[in-house]
Amino acid sequence: PQMKGAKFLFVVGGFASSNYFQMRLKQEFKFYRHLSVVIPDKPGLCVVDGAARYGLERNFVKIRRLAKSYGVICNCAKSTLDLSKFPAGYAAKNTYYEKKTANV
Repeated sequence: PQMKGAKFLFVVGGFASSNYFQMRLKQEFKFYRHLSVVIPDKPGLCVVDGAARYGLERNFVKIRRLAKSYGVICNCAKSTLDLSKFPAGYAAKNTYYEKKTANV
């Protein structure tokens, strides 16, 4: 309700570099006609730039809506996926953490 009048959704940080995440985000929000999803060319750099500016000037950030960020875990091994359905190199570019588990 508080964000009902939002016109822009700026997505920054490491996870915003994921092509899959960008695709899914745009799919989920495509029906919100008055909302534009904005992803800069280097979303990780935006975080660094913002942190530096905040360090130099504490009142640089006027409003902070989200106090924390969240990650997602996929509960399947890459070996169980049909990687032929993805573009070449897609899985390698979008894998950020692989937990080593014993095969049961």
